[in-house]
Amino acid sequence: MPFLVTCRAGRNLRGIPRVVSLVAYACEPATNALRVLNQGFSAPYTKKGLALCHKFIFNPARDFSKRLVEWVEVARAWGVDEVMVYEGAAHPNVTKVLRYYQKEGYLKVMPWTSPGSQPSIPHLYRTLYDTQRFNLFSNENVPYTDCLLRHIATHKYVAVWDVDEFMLPATHPSLPAMMDAAKARAESLGLHPTSYLARCSYYFDDLTEQPTNDLPEYLYSLRHVTRTVRLTPPAVFTKSIHDTSYALGLHAHFALVNLAGPVDRIHDLYHLYPGHEAHLAHYRSKCQGESQVECETDFRPYLTRDTTMWRHRQAISNAARRVLMKLNLILP
Repeated sequence: MPFLVTCRAGRNLRGIPRVVSLVAYACEPATNALRVLNQGFSAPYTKKGLALCHKFIFNPARDFSKRLVEWVEVARAWGVDEVMVYEGAAHPNVTKVLRYYQKEGYLKVMPWTSPGSQPSIPHLYRTLYDTQRFNLFSNENVPYTDCLLRHIATHKYVAVWDVDEFMLPATHPSLPAMMDAAKARAESLGLHPTSYLARCSYYFDDLTEQPTNDLPEYLYSLRHVTRTVRLTPPAVFTKSIHDTSYALGLHAHFALVNLAGPVDRIHDLYHLYPGHEAHLAHYRSKCQGESQVECETDFRPYLTRDTTMWRHRQAISNAARRVLMKLNLILP
């Protein structure tokens, strides 16, 4: 069971410590030295906008390399400054994509293994973590919190999304611009949210545009611009962007811990308004959840065309095509 340990270094030190030792009891001799990640804490430093974290990759049999390339380029086009991925096990083509963007410097890859004596067997990751996901700090939440803490001094905001989802601003040209406006609005109301939650609209797999020269078959997100009119209720299957000024520990959907302690789900969570702030585009074959009755009666019959993703259509299409051709994942 993971733990989040806070070690306050104090204000009277000369500079920032380079290492910290963890001991079981006060004044016990130290047997370890943990390196301090202090990028951004040394003044002067201006925080960047948004860092995007991907859930850990654990299935070496699944080739989603083309989807991953498009997702990374979508993130770049919408103003994400850096993408971070945790790699347990990946298909060779996915590994090829990760190494390309890692060498380019836009994407960081962290190797991932299960802690302690728990097995690091790729196909067991999901089964193991599904049994723990609602614990305060389950194994699944460790990479999310790790990604937050690695960017807490360098970025104003951090998000954790899957490759089949992306938050789309309603009117703003970029995600950081949308967040700056949402934060200003919240603060004008006397609020200081830790997480900004976007409600989910489904872009079903079978509701796709016909391929064209600038909209080829491998561009999945760009070819799905029909979504459900109805959105999931607030706090149900939502995803968030977190304010690094307050967040300390993350769940996949919202922050669990902030500077004041456990997150207050009434006062610390801000629900983005879909009409003028943002909604979550979730690309799926069916609605999330076990029962599909409500999906077939309340979601699927009511659809609308939403081309928000097309604001950056040319940039995404050109960049994805260039990378895929360079990696020999598509033909010229």
